[in-house]
Amino acid sequence: TTGEEEERINLLYPGEFFGDISLLNGEPRGVTVRATMPSEVLFIEAEDFFALLEAYPELESSLNSYGEEIAERTQQRFEGQGKEEVVLYYARRHPFALVKRLVRVVVFLVIWAIALIGAYFIFQTNPDAQRAVAFIGVASLLIPTVLVGWEIMDWYNDYYILTNQRVIHIEKVIGFMNERFEAPLAKIQNVNVAQATPLAEMLGYGKVVIATAAQGGSGTLVLDYMPDADVIAERIIHELNKEKGMMAQQEKDKRRKQLRAALGFDPSAEAAATKAETPPPAAPKQRWPAFGALLRRTIHYLTPLTREQKGSTIMWRRHWILLMLTSMPFYLMLLGAVAGTLAAQAYLSLEGAISTIVWGVGGLVALVSLSIIIWLYADWRNDVYILTSDAILDEEQNPLGFNKETRRAPLDTIQDIRYVQNNPLMVWLGVGNVLIQTAGQQGEFTFDWVEDPQEVQYDIFQYIQARQKQRQQSEAAAINQELVELLKIYEEERHHKDSAPPPPAPVEVPTESSDPDATKPSRSV
Repeated sequence: TTGEEEERINLLYPGEFFGDISLLNGEPRGVTVRATMPSEVLFIEAEDFFALLEAYPELESSLNSYGEEIAERTQQRFEGQGKEEVVLYYARRHPFALVKRLVRVVVFLVIWAIALIGAYFIFQTNPDAQRAVAFIGVASLLIPTVLVGWEIMDWYNDYYILTNQRVIHIEKVIGFMNERFEAPLAKIQNVNVAQATPLAEMLGYGKVVIATAAQGGSGTLVLDYMPDADVIAERIIHELNKEKGMMAQQEKDKRRKQLRAALGFDPSAEAAATKAETPPPAAPKQRWPAFGALLRRTIHYLTPLTREQKGSTIMWRRHWILLMLTSMPFYLMLLGAVAGTLAAQAYLSLEGAISTIVWGVGGLVALVSLSIIIWLYADWRNDVYILTSDAILDEEQNPLGFNKETRRAPLDTIQDIRYVQNNPLMVWLGVGNVLIQTAGQQGEFTFDWVEDPQEVQYDIFQYIQARQKQRQQSEAAAINQELVELLKIYEEERHHKDSAPPPPAPVEVPTESSDPDATKPSRSV
């Protein structure tokens, strides 16, 4: 808790514990623990706790080990982490994966060493040659050293993250490549664990295969050489079940309130439920003088932002460096036409028809080059990627309004998101390609050359989370409202039945008979 604002810093799983630091160190508790679902919690008094440690001294080291793992989760942070997002598991590949990669370097080093030793003995009669071989051998040690360092850094920069909202796989080669794959927990369809060999089982690593509903093989996230693969699989399943349980409990509580309001037990709840939300007042429009408005639109057209946000709609353009790379040949053509024409006129002293022809050809080349540059700029400016509260759009439009094409995918169909910076230029410029897999016929969307792809990925993820919550609330509200209406009808019918007058009692009417002494039957009406 920071001041009056609370921040979620960790989530505990069945079998884990809290409060041990306060018992061991006598320090006041610095965090508040709340149950997110119905739970059974065991507690132990301080006196019994210390008696237990005295009877079983080895228990303290086990508690410290588990406590360090819990504390490490609390301290772990990563780029793009949300405010309410908590790291539940953070790991690199098992060290055995690094060992396997280093075997190649070791094999190369052994072969190279054998070759150098053989050359050294071959040149026994030539001391100068032996010295040259020795120098080459020492100098060549630099190659495997660099390779070993490269493999270690590559292994160190790749890691897996599980949070209470998503699964993340990051592959990074500093300065050369960066790739990040994400799968929201709500989109996960299946989780499998495979330990292919007895060695994997003995060393404690495995392969976790996470499947989403995305089309093709891109909907599968494979976490290979995962330490404690069973643990991460169990935690993913636990989070999925917990989310479903929390949603069910929230809907149950909401339904109970609405039913109580419908029955008249809590009129204030009905008023609160039916009260329409008052939309916030619209911001006053800023008025510009005619010239100022024209100048502002001109500047905005000539210098558009690569990321613009209006309300809840975010729009991205490709990075301007891509426009520069595409237009560069025509800039050079324009510069060459102008410079060549001026140089020819200045140094060749052209006159008459020849001068007119040179100026005409130079002007034509310059005009064509400038026209192409303007066309490429307008084409670049018109191609945008859009994120709204319920969908993503990829709009491509040629200049002058020709051939506009729009692809659209609802946020509900997005299964996973990843971004790729697959060359040093992208890494250095901070741009990348964001790849979005959907479960519908739209297939894959690619936001090419967007600035800060990690932020783009995070924006889309946050919109998916908000959309999912909104959809669940809308569906639950519709079901609840239908139940309330049915209950109201039932109550009205029951009240009508209770207030209706009772049916009249039967009346006996005598019948005529010719025999006065005969028993007269009765007829009931």
